[in-house]
Amino acid sequence: MPDKKWNYYTTKVAEMYIQKCTVYNTTTVQCRVSCSIDIILDKTNHSTVARFVNDGLKLLWPLGGNDEKVLLMLSDAAPYMKELENKPDVNKLINNIKKVFLKSPYHVQVYKEILPGIPLPPEPVLTRWGTWLEAAIFNCDNFQGLKKVIEELSGQNSPSQPVLKYKTVFDLETVENDLIFIKAHFLVLVMSIKSLEKSNVSLVDSINLIENTIGKLQKIPGENGNKIKIKIDQLQQKNQGLIILKNVAKVLNGNNEVQLLDNFSPAMITDLQYAPVTSVDVERSFSTYKNILTDRRTSMTPEHMEQNIVVNCFLKCS
Repeated sequence: MPDKKWNYYTTKVAEMYIQKCTVYNTTTVQCRVSCSIDIILDKTNHSTVARFVNDGLKLLWPLGGNDEKVLLMLSDAAPYMKELENKPDVNKLINNIKKVFLKSPYHVQVYKEILPGIPLPPEPVLTRWGTWLEAAIFNCDNFQGLKKVIEELSGQNSPSQPVLKYKTVFDLETVENDLIFIKAHFLVLVMSIKSLEKSNVSLVDSINLIENTIGKLQKIPGENGNKIKIKIDQLQQKNQGLIILKNVAKVLNGNNEVQLLDNFSPAMITDLQYAPVTSVDVERSFSTYKNILTDRRTSMTPEHMEQNIVVNCFLKCS
């Protein structure tokens, strides 16, 4: 059996918790995903997650004795989409603009007349890192056009509350400057996230991309730049797993000055050549799950849910 990387994740859909595990072959760029394990849980905590991991290992190796083949466990322990403390007005702008065009064909029509050929403003996705930044950059690129749309909508008789709220935020003097700051310094982060989401990136290339991105973010000037530097340093110190992967990448890159942990054998290092550094494959699967189990399909049993997941995984792999 090839050595494995274990990637697990949890999401809640219609009062059901779905525990998702994707198993990778980290030794080669081809056919990295070896199998997928999904289970329905009544609740999630450290004990149910640990039990899920143990049960998954038993499915892979019913006879046992192969747990040492699991070289890396990757999980997402970061809080999602927190409101940016330094840019709350931009956050209000993004949150309100999606309400302006939601269930309002007239608003969409006015938008398309004023901004032909430009798509509607993107909405941040909870499990897609970088989408908030993409929405902010879109508002920066189309600032004047969006301003015309809002002025047109707010000038109508009895404009809706979302339009008025959006115009109130849009008229703030700080918003335009904040959008410029975000695009000037965080566009590189959006591009890096998209590159890391690809499934054919080696560990060395992933770590190099992360290091280059961190280097650029640490060069952001001013008071906000200093806060970002402090935050980056804190995150790196807390993420001990990333530090280990950085050392592994250095060894794979021919660096002889790195001291690895004693429990890392040469064979284990070579088996981590294509170890992923993100949980994006699992995050993407949750969009499929939410299409399967919607608010209109709450009577689906856990057994049928698992069968639908297997069918969807088979169709995706084929």
